[in-house]
Amino acid sequence: PAIHFTIKEGDFWKNMKDVSLGYSDCAITTIWEKAFISSEVQNVIADNNLYVDILQKYNTVALVHKHSELAQKTKISLQELLAYPLVLYNTNTDPKWYQNLFDDYGKLHIGLISNSAKGCVLYVNENPSAVILVNALAAQTYLALEGGSSSASLVSKTLKECEPYLYIYVSAWEDKEKYQIIKTVIQQKTEDYFKNQS
Repeated sequence: PAIHFTIKEGDFWKNMKDVSLGYSDCAITTIWEKAFISSEVQNVIADNNLYVDILQKYNTVALVHKHSELAQKTKISLQELLAYPLVLYNTNTDPKWYQNLFDDYGKLHIGLISNSAKGCVLYVNENPSAVILVNALAAQTYLALEGGSSSASLVSKTLKECEPYLYIYVSAWEDKEKYQIIKTVIQQKTEDYFKNQS
């Protein structure tokens, strides 16, 4: 009641900036845990008096083409994946941002960075050696794009390493009570959605 939702889409940095400048009351966004705990992100949170709450945590998975040699493996290491062109969904196209996240595993070979899930799937269909790296929840969207039919080209593979994605709620500190109400509504809707996906 008395809350009006206008939904905008943007990448992690745009979401954080919009909340800090008051363009948005809150944001729900995903980020790799490794990036979230970095000093770069934590400084942005502290400098802008942002309130952040982790709603869910998902593992990163690899979506590979069914004809890829990786499709035969049960689990894939990130070091193995770096030998293949990676497909990343984001509006942040700076490759340095991703390389910093994967420095422990080796040099990245980025095939595509796109803000279109459909574009990512098309790229893998045209380049069967490419790998989409995404959180387990978003992977369901990619697989659903193909309708889950027997002719689907993508298969999901578990990573040997635990590289979690965080699904987080971000708001400003002012009027904390108002944002707490919004967060509660969003959290309830989110939990309902997750239950329906199970």
